[in-house]
Amino acid sequence: MADSKRIEKLLDDNKIVLFIVSIKKYPSFALSMIKHLNKKGWAGIYVGVVKPYADVAALFKKNGIDVEKIYFIDCISKSVAFDKMVETARVSYLMPGDLTGLGIAVDEGINHLTQESDKVFVFVDTLSTLLIYSSAQTLAKFSHFLTGRLRLKNLRGVILTLEKEAEKSFLASISSFCDAVIEVN
Repeated sequence: MADSKRIEKLLDDNKIVLFIVSIKKYPSFALSMIKHLNKKGWAGIYVGVVKPYADVAALFKKNGIDVEKIYFIDCISKSVAFDKMVETARVSYLMPGDLTGLGIAVDEGINHLTQESDKVFVFVDTLSTLLIYSSAQTLAKFSHFLTGRLRLKNLRGVILTLEKEAEKSFLASISSFCDAVIEVN
């Protein structure tokens, strides 16, 4: 199990970190990561594949997270929750399998947030869920693109994947693109 001090140090050192999280720990862990970065004054791009933007934004607000510092990319509402689609300048809605659109939306979020802050992170919640919509090879290529983009822009990256959803070869591939891999059981 990863200890919280080590995780905070990794996040504070401007690294791209892959967290392999147990399903049991996932909800509280994901929230604590966003909360930590937000309280440190970082602006962020939140790529959500599990819950609609409206639900995530409400949860963040309830937990004291400043959502005005977050650009949301919602990769679920368009496919299952049209009634949850709330139009704002800080949210993009995509189909979950649209990795090209996701890359463009991440770039738009980066361009938007880097005008407001010199401390920007990209948070992917959860990469392994995208395996439902894309092959492991295609998703690995996208992960390589994304981590390369973060490095070129000198941004921090937090990538979550659920331990039971991801194939070992896929984890090995994306792990090589990250500075650290932490298992959270």
